Amino acid sequence: MPEGKPIFYDRERRRWKRTRLTLEIAGGIFTLVLVVFLINILRNPNLPALLHVDTRGGLHAVRSRHKLKIVRPSRKRKVAALGKMPAHYDPLRAAFYMGDDYTSLASLQLHYHDLDLLIPDSLHAVSADGRLAVDQDPKLVNFLSSLRTRSIELPVMPMVNNYDAKKGWCPPEMLQMLANRAARARLAAQLEEFAVAQREPGIVVDFESLPESSQADFRHFIHDLSVALHAKNLKLMVALPAADWSYDYKYFAAQADAIILMNYDFHWPTSAPGPIAPQDWFERNIQNIVKIVRPDKLIMGIANYGYDWPAKTRRVPRPVASAVTFQQGVITAVESQSDVVFDPDTLNPHYSYEDDNNQVHQVWMLDGVTAYNQIRAAERAGVRGTALWRLGTEDPSMWYIWDAIHADNATRNKLEEIPPGYDLVLEGNGDIWRITATPESGSRTLDYDADSDLIDDESFQTYPLSWRIQQMGATPHKVALTFDDGPDPEWTPKILDVLKEKHAPATFFLIGESANQESALVKREYAQGDELGNHTFTHPEFDLERLSETELQVQLNLTEMLLESDLGVKTTLFRPPYGIDHQPESASEVELLPIPQAMGYVIIGARIDPHDWGEPNGAPPAPADTIVQRVFDDAATGKGNIILMHDGGGNRSHTVEALPKIIDGLRARGYEFVTVSDLLGKTRAEVMPALTSHEWLMVRVDAFIFDVFRWLRAGIAFIFIAGILLVSGRALIIG
Repeated sequence: MPEGKPIFYDRERRRWKRTRLTLEIAGGIFTLVLVVFLINILRNPNLPALLHVDTRGGLHAVRSRHKLKIVRPSRKRKVAALGKMPAHYDPLRAAFYMGDDYTSLASLQLHYHDLDLLIPDSLHAVSADGRLAVDQDPKLVNFLSSLRTRSIELPVMPMVNNYDAKKGWCPPEMLQMLANRAARARLAAQLEEFAVAQREPGIVVDFESLPESSQADFRHFIHDLSVALHAKNLKLMVALPAADWSYDYKYFAAQADAIILMNYDFHWPTSAPGPIAPQDWFERNIQNIVKIVRPDKLIMGIANYGYDWPAKTRRVPRPVASAVTFQQGVITAVESQSDVVFDPDTLNPHYSYEDDNNQVHQVWMLDGVTAYNQIRAAERAGVRGTALWRLGTEDPSMWYIWDAIHADNATRNKLEEIPPGYDLVLEGNGDIWRITATPESGSRTLDYDADSDLIDDESFQTYPLSWRIQQMGATPHKVALTFDDGPDPEWTPKILDVLKEKHAPATFFLIGESANQESALVKREYAQGDELGNHTFTHPEFDLERLSETELQVQLNLTEMLLESDLGVKTTLFRPPYGIDHQPESASEVELLPIPQAMGYVIIGARIDPHDWGEPNGAPPAPADTIVQRVFDDAATGKGNIILMHDGGGNRSHTVEALPKIIDGLRARGYEFVTVSDLLGKTRAEVMPALTSHEWLMVRVDAFIFDVFRWLRAGIAFIFIAGILLVSGRALIIG
């Protein structure tokens, strides 16, 4: 039988030409579709302006013209060298941190790279038996941990003080502890054990307001602590007030590796109004202390804050001043239209104003200029370094000059720019926020006297201004349930079942990546009458160090495009990942929010946060009954109107268990469950408007790409699982 031609033999290659043409056309169409998709990613959505027309689209944070160092070199070496004669002048830069003040963390986040040593107030000694009370700020712990993940080590020496929140400084029990040898020894041992366990280089002691009768006991304690710490090669620093000769400075310098001289509070809250650290007084204290303490054992305290003294009245003959940050002092000057004056005798700035009750106030401050003058005096004396009291209250311009040795005109001129501080101006009430003003830098002029090496005058030309945020949505006896980080195939359906059974609406803030995989759940949420908001596409860390403005816009656009292609509607609601579960506190929390606001989004917070996702210290979620009680407590105190819960991101069994109890319990207490749109005075159709016919055609392109991505992901998963099964089967059958 003669051999025939192959059945599919095509000598003229006509089929190949048709196949190639088909592939080229398909490739061209797919490329065009992909280009349109990419253009849509970079193009901001056309969202309606729901809030007042004065929401400015061009809001942005002001960045300083002066760049700070990325990381200070040889930090550990400087701390390890405390107590030893330095080979050359290389001053230590330390700063105090207050865990109960959010501005301390805000300042640290911006300036950690300019510090050699951090001193947090995390330890307290106020009991008669010498028990050490540990009060570490979880936010600080998390931040330091994040630095370590980036191979950045910031040495930390925790401070133990004798302050009791109820009784104030130096309660009687603390004096009893000092007088008891066993209690002193117990406290010293606990401090040494804490430093070792935390791998800290040492301890700072700040025992204030000690009477003369307890000074000998204090010296005994410092001796015991010095022996305990030095036996483990740990450092000891003792913070002492300036010019208080009841303290034996020479003895403490011999026992400790360094003394921190708190060279400020010439006038204090309960004194008459006056300068906080006059320059001549500051320098005289240095001259006196170096006569009995070697300069290399001195760390000079540099204060940067203010006091606001109200005038005396018959009702209050001895008014107490309020401590204010530099930025708060400036804001008050701006709002009262007061001029800040630089006192020529003390070289401290001050001003007066009249409040709404016609009461006169006097404000004295320390700022970047006073810091410059004090640092120069400390440098001339050759002291070991300086310590800022404290992070968060300072004039940010001081960071430009703090590290300068033998400062020149170029260094001094940096003080002419005054960056905005860390405080926020909050107006109104509610969990929904609109940024009405972003920070603006201020400016000053300076007069420098070369003979004294001091700036002897400054004049504010413009004042630095803070963020202004309008809070809205506060409505008595109305609460809105919100859920973040979904949809999740296990927990979201169960939460939807509870909401349907209880006839309670909710707002779901979706992660785009999860929503693309669970589009059926997204459609179910919308069909059930709930609202949907944008929670970015991959839930990135929400700060400028790790998320650029362009990346944030892409994240928002991807999730917006996904919702539009799945539902045919837009969303104007946005909650930042790792959302602010409290009233906004610091600039670092809100510095990225102008971007979504400029895109047309309404920023949704939540001040009722029962931590159903887990405890701030990293512990797992609390039991359901604890979650329920936290919601009840926050609602009863009027903390907020929006409840933050989670339907994704982990095991949400406690959330599912707590949800019906929360709904029933709040309703029994007279609360009505509403949507976020209701708190805004809007409807769901207004916060989630339908697409126009033109927009609907455009999102068909987006829908195709999202489907392709979904199919590819499913296909890869199928191939991976099939491969595992085939390999496992072969091993079982063949051996």
